[in-house]
Amino acid sequence: MTESNNSRHRQAKILRLFRKIHRTTGACLFVFFFFVSVTGLLLGWKKHSNGLILPKSYKGTSTDLKDWLPIDSLHTIACSVLHNSVSKDLSLELERIDIRKDKGNG
Repeated sequence: MTESNNSRHRQAKILRLFRKIHRTTGACLFVFFFFVSVTGLLLGWKKHSNGLILPKSYKGTSTDLKDWLPIDSLHTIACSVLHNSVSKDLSLELERIDIRKDKGNG
């Protein structure tokens, strides 16, 4: 009888361990899938957020390159606006410039 009791206690202990692992894994997966769902929803709504999630795009006034300011002038203006309007502590290191001639954007 005692050997049978020990076996049952061991099985019950293993079963409790598996249930604890299952509960913990389920909770972690719930948090992960909830995060994926919320971020996916935000990505779907970004164009209809009135500039809250995705900044508004602006069109230029001319698609003729002769009317555009030189790139170095645009960079200088952008840096001064960044320091004067946003923060003087931000870096002025440039990652990229997006120029689309057909849309008149600079």
